Amino acid sequence: MKTIRIDQIALEVSPFVRVQNDPEAIAEYTELYRAGKELPEPVLFQDADGVLRLADGRHRLAAAMACGWDAIKCEVRSGGHSEALQFALSANSQHGLRRTNADKRLCVTMALKEWPKFSDRKLGEICAVDHKTVGSIRAELYPVVKKNGESPHEKSDDVGTKIEKENKPMPARKIVDAPIEHVTPPPPPVAAPIPVITMRPVSVPQSVRQTIDEIVRDGMRLPYHDAPFLHFLSKLMALQKAIQLELPGMVEACPPKDKGKGTQQEVTTFCISIGLPASDGDWFYYKARGCGWKNNGKAIIDWQDTCRAWKLANVFPSQKPARGVNGVPTPATKPKGWTIDKEIARAKKEGLYDR
Repeated sequence: MKTIRIDQIALEVSPFVRVQNDPEAIAEYTELYRAGKELPEPVLFQDADGVLRLADGRHRLAAAMACGWDAIKCEVRSGGHSEALQFALSANSQHGLRRTNADKRLCVTMALKEWPKFSDRKLGEICAVDHKTVGSIRAELYPVVKKNGESPHEKSDDVGTKIEKENKPMPARKIVDAPIEHVTPPPPPVAAPIPVITMRPVSVPQSVRQTIDEIVRDGMRLPYHDAPFLHFLSKLMALQKAIQLELPGMVEACPPKDKGKGTQQEVTTFCISIGLPASDGDWFYYKARGCGWKNNGKAIIDWQDTCRAWKLANVFPSQKPARGVNGVPTPATKPKGWTIDKEIARAKKEGLYDR
């Protein structure tokens, strides 16, 4: 049993054998941790290079991150990717959150990809499912190619015909003298030159470092985390550590991302980071998605810049004043005989109407 820092766990290379995380289970584990209850320790596998892979306990790890913990007690075993995957495929078959049928299918699919030569019974034992289930999924993903309409495992029923064909003498071959053509072999292929990559230390401004630190701190305080967010957070923690140590080559080149669209969690988190309530983030996401991510008929190029501009223009619902006469809110339930003229007269009498 060891106490491991959460940012040392390589979630990006850890096997994830569920279709998605369960937010209710994460919330339940979070309450148990905050109440001082102990849960089974997550299981990690450490290879020869020291990489720690999470094989069991993603919901517990997410609950610990939601509590703001920097470290957690784990059970560390020896092994690499194959050992971690084999343990993860059957980790929740006897305890923990029950697997759905979609989770079992994902386990079998991952096992077939990792060990394609294993039998159905062997993979059924690894995934804790029936071997018939493995066979049906294997036949669906990797159908057997038949030749001339006959399976390679089928045998001919006409035994006599088969023996007769085997005993039939072969016709004599006619030998014809033909000139031998000399074919010049093609030249050997020229190997492509190996590109030389120059590794340079990472140089990041102080403002960017502070922004990354704030995102990591705020992200660990969120009430729940799904698998993509945990992957993003682990990447961000690795980047944070690389920037602090100024390691060369730690920042990998990523393809350009479409900034015009964002997920609901990304929009809500960004709105909170610029001082807006979470309800404004949900409002912006559904409004933008309903309009096809367009603003005034034009495609949104960067939704973060749009959020900043709308905040400066006081467009968000939390920035708008209450509706009514000159700032005086209209009652939700209008009394009998209420009119706008009477409301203006009342506002003038109380000194609230300055027009």
